[in-house]
Amino acid sequence: MPLNGKYPVPLSLAHGEALLSDDLTYPGSYEDCITKEITYGNLNANQYSALVSFAFNLGCGSVQSSTLKTLLNQGNTLSASLEFARWIYAGGEPLLGLARRREAERVLFCTSGGCETSCAGSVDADTLNIRLNPDSSSFIVGSLTNGQRVDIYARTTGTVINGNPYWFRVGPGYVSAYYINIVSSGPSWCAK
Repeated sequence: MPLNGKYPVPLSLAHGEALLSDDLTYPGSYEDCITKEITYGNLNANQYSALVSFAFNLGCGSVQSSTLKTLLNQGNTLSASLEFARWIYAGGEPLLGLARRREAERVLFCTSGGCETSCAGSVDADTLNIRLNPDSSSFIVGSLTNGQRVDIYARTTGTVINGNPYWFRVGPGYVSAYYINIVSSGPSWCAK
């Protein structure tokens, strides 16, 4: 039985791309959802694409009820970008695959600007786990490598690591400030 009445199974690459295009552009679907729900006037192509991907994966209802939408419509693109990381749960449990997808959407969303921070650091550890929460036992949503540059969006307290209680918010989650060397410090909170 063909998918959508016209695409033979198994799908060829060309048929798969055509099916995706049909799904994204079908009247009342994902592109329409973003066009209707997002009123932010300076939305660029990368932000739009990231939001369509978000809607495609989660449904328009999730977009409609999201803090991401509220913050973006208020013009707060930086805070809106950090909301992607909240949508990594299935069945009440965080999933690494969803964490990776949301981070890819956040990176695309930020590619053309609007997510800048004046606080940045470099990793001072062989591998540094990015945690869902500022807690050394929290779910791992990604990792960084030694010397890697990282944008820092906020500082909070959490599990004390080698006498340091601070954790930095990076794109998909939190890292212990103990393992970050500050390379660009703007706001007063941008310190270990």
